[in-house]
Amino acid sequence: MLCLKLLLLAAFSTERLILTGRLLAFVDAAACKGCAPPCVCPGRKGERGVPGFQGERGHPGAPGQDGSEGQAGAPGMQGAEGDFGDSGAKGI
Repeated sequence: MLCLKLLLLAAFSTERLILTGRLLAFVDAAACKGCAPPCVCPGRKGERGVPGFQGERGHPGAPGQDGSEGQAGAPGMQGAEGDFGDSGAKGI
């Protein structure tokens, strides 16, 4: 409730920059609920040696060059037998 009052006060205040900086600590604390020590909250440093949250994924970049030609594939299945051809010329 206190955070809501402070946020409303900051919204209608003429000293927005000063109050906004002060409110960031309250907003960060409100975002960190139910943590067990050591708690790593948004905007806060964690304990030494404990890995933090992974950052946002960057741009994948331009595609690389094509690789070399791959190995030859396996031979295919043998096809079905075809039809009989035309009969040949009659001998004398």
